[in-house]
Amino acid sequence: MALANSILFTSLLSTLVAAVPTPDVLRAREVNLTAVTFASVVPSSKINWVPCYGPKLQCTYLTVPLDYKNTSAGTTDVAFIRYLISEDIEDLLFNPGGPGESGIEHLVDSGEQFAKRWGYNPVSFDPRGVKWTAPNVACSYNKSSTLEKRQIHPLGDLKKDWNEILEKNHACSLENKNTNAKYVGTYAIVQDMMHFTELQAAARGKDPKTALINYYGVSYGTLVGQTLVAAYPDRIKRVLLDANVYGVAHYQGWEPSGNDDIAHFIFLFSKLCFEAGDDWCVLAAGANSTEEVHARFDRALEILRLTPLKLDGKPFDDNAFLQELSGSMYNPRRGFRTIANLTASVLIRNASGAKVSRRDIVEPKTSDTALDIITSVDIAGRYPWKTYAQWKEAADKLASTLPYGAYGYATGLGSIGAGMSIIPPPSQLFPGFKAIRPRASVLFVNTVADHVTPTASARQMSKLFAGSGVVIVNGPGHGYTTSPSRCSNAIISKYMKDGTVPEKETLCEPDAKADYYFGAKAEAWTLE
Repeated sequence: MALANSILFTSLLSTLVAAVPTPDVLRAREVNLTAVTFASVVPSSKINWVPCYGPKLQCTYLTVPLDYKNTSAGTTDVAFIRYLISEDIEDLLFNPGGPGESGIEHLVDSGEQFAKRWGYNPVSFDPRGVKWTAPNVACSYNKSSTLEKRQIHPLGDLKKDWNEILEKNHACSLENKNTNAKYVGTYAIVQDMMHFTELQAAARGKDPKTALINYYGVSYGTLVGQTLVAAYPDRIKRVLLDANVYGVAHYQGWEPSGNDDIAHFIFLFSKLCFEAGDDWCVLAAGANSTEEVHARFDRALEILRLTPLKLDGKPFDDNAFLQELSGSMYNPRRGFRTIANLTASVLIRNASGAKVSRRDIVEPKTSDTALDIITSVDIAGRYPWKTYAQWKEAADKLASTLPYGAYGYATGLGSIGAGMSIIPPPSQLFPGFKAIRPRASVLFVNTVADHVTPTASARQMSKLFAGSGVVIVNGPGHGYTTSPSRCSNAIISKYMKDGTVPEKETLCEPDAKADYYFGAKAEAWTLE
C-alpha cells in the first residue's frame, strides 16, 4: 500500500496511540483565524455555509447517515470547507491523502493558491475518522510489548514480530467491536462525497440525481478517486489523480508494489546531488560521478547495519535510517538536503565519532490510528496471509527483489490487515475494481521516482478506466508539483478546462535544475 500522507518504512503497529482525535482547536498556521471554527458550527442535514477561518473560506458540518442503506445505524457529522470564488462556478472536491490527512487544514493553508489553479471553488473535508469528523477511531496497546522492546534487526526470524502484530491487531479489533469504527472505510467516504454533491446541486436548483462531481486526489486521495469512479462511473466530470495508489492491491491488504520506485528515487537523488555539486549537496564533495554519490548512500546503510548507533536513546540501524528519511522523500526541495546531511552524519560519525542528529528531519503528517483503522476496514478481513509461514515467505520474496525497505514494509504497512476484523456493513464493502468506461476521462499523473506511490500504479489503474490518460513527470517526489514542469501543468490545465487527456502516455521533463531540489546551499562538511 502506498498512501498521501503514508509512512512507508515505519512499523506503524508500534506507534499507534490511544488518543482520540477530537480536536479542541484546529492546529494554527500562519493564518488569521476568525472567531468561527468547527467547534462552533452547528451540524445540519442540509448544507449551511458559514464564514470560517479566513477570507472567502466557508464551513459546514453536514450530518449524514453512518450507513446510507440502514439509517437506523445513526448519523455522523462530516466537516466540509470551501474557498468560494463564486456561486456561479463549479466545485472541485479535494482529498490531500493519508488516510489521516485533514482536508480542512490543507484548505485553510492554501485555499487561495488552490483557487487560482483551474477556476473552480476548491472544496475539501475531513473524511470519517479524521480530525473534525467522527466516528473517532482509536486503538490502545500495552506499551511494554515485544515490538516496543525488540532490537532492530534485518529481515530474518520474524516470528516474534508476527505474533506481536497479531496480538495488537486482535486487541484493536476487540476494542472496536462495539464502536462505529466499521463505518470509516473509503467506500463510505465516496458515498459522503456524492451525497454532498447532490445536496449542492439541489441548493443551486439543479437535479441532484444527475449532478456530476469534479475531484482532485493526491496519494491516498487517488484511492478515494479510483473508488469514486468505480462506484459512480456515470456521475463524474473531472477526476485528476496524482501520486497513485495501486487500488486493486490496497483492498487486498498486501501492496508491496508501493516500494517499486524507492531505488530509482535514490538514484535520482544521487544524480541530482552530483549535478548540483558540493555547493548544494554535501555528498557530492570530491565525487567524480553519480555512482560515487550513490555508493556513499549505500555505504551509510551498511555502516548502520553492522554497527547501529543511538538516536534519542533508541537503536538506529539501516532500517531506522530509512524510516527517518521516508518523510524527507515526499518533497525533494525540503527533503534532499536532509537526506544528504543525515547520510553525511553517518559517514563522518564512522570516521570521527560525530553524533547523528535529528536536526532538519522532515516528518510526514498523518494520523497513524486513522491510517490503520481506515485501511483495515477497507481490507475487511481479506488479508491474504493467515499463517506466519505465508507472511514470512512473502516478506522473504520482497527482500530478494527490493534493495531498500523490505523489512519496514513487511512489519509496517504490509501487516495492517493481519488478524484485523473490523468489517464494514454490506453497503460499504467495496467489491473490487473491474474494467469500465466512465462517462468522462480520468487523468492519472505520477512522477518517475515516488517512494510510496510508484509509476506502475498509475499505469495499472488507468487500464481499468477506458479512455483515461497518463502523464509521467521525469523527476523525484510525491506528487507532480514536487518536480515543476510546464509540460505537465499545461496538460493538467487543459484537462481541467475541457476534459481532454493525451491519447498516449506522455513523459514530461521537469523545468528545475539540479540545485532547485536542495533548497539551500550546503553547510561546510568534510567527508573522508
